[in-house]
Amino acid sequence: MASPAIVAVVSGRNRLPNLKTLLPVLAINEYKEVVYLDDGSSDGSAGLHIEGVTVIHGRHNGPSLNRNRILDHLAGENPSTLLHFLDADVKLVNPDESTAGISGATQVAHSFEQHPDAFCIGGPVYQLGKEDTLVPMPWTYGPLLSPRSVATGGLQLLAGARHGRFGRRLLRGWPHDGLATPQIVGWVADANFAITLETLRRTPFDPHIIAHAAQTFGQAALQAEREIWFEPSMPAVVQTAPQQLDLDKIRESFSLLLRR
Repeated sequence: MASPAIVAVVSGRNRLPNLKTLLPVLAINEYKEVVYLDDGSSDGSAGLHIEGVTVIHGRHNGPSLNRNRILDHLAGENPSTLLHFLDADVKLVNPDESTAGISGATQVAHSFEQHPDAFCIGGPVYQLGKEDTLVPMPWTYGPLLSPRSVATGGLQLLAGARHGRFGRRLLRGWPHDGLATPQIVGWVADANFAITLETLRRTPFDPHIIAHAAQTFGQAALQAEREIWFEPSMPAVVQTAPQQLDLDKIRESFSLLLRR
């Protein structure tokens, strides 16, 4: 049986410098197609012209509805096609943390070979620490929480609390214990995960979830009696400084809430 095609799907808003780093690398990778979904940027991101990259832009609708734009674009594509979703402010690295010969498409294909029945598969997301060491982001994966906490972006608040003195004590060891071990989890980071086109068609992103949109799939996977896997062999690194990342998330959340 032929291996399924893999499409890289990058989603973001006002991340022009980051996109100039990420998209050229993806374009020379082994993806069938690289698509950038622009969420109403005002910094020129929507006007990017990079060989091998398709740019789709529209009004600012938030991360979930923006990611769902890929469904119309791939309307005639084979349902077995794998979609590798990446946030615009990440970059790919190898499992050994090197960047030479990086192949995100190969990592995704290998992950689905290992877990062919997975609902979706997420990889670790790191940020750069002191002396360029890789530090796991606190929302890389974790348990499925209540629908209310999901709908209000409670996971993002919990993750942010970890940066405080009391938050670090309360959430010590969660959720990044076992980052080196493939395992079944309740949710994975939407900044770096893969899902089949068929599964996304059945369960698109929930537009009511603003922060941590991949929580959409937690309940759906349970109902379908399928599993969400965390796979350390497909890592990514956030290019944006943590302080700026938090401010951007807060601004976007308030903007969308006011519109609704």
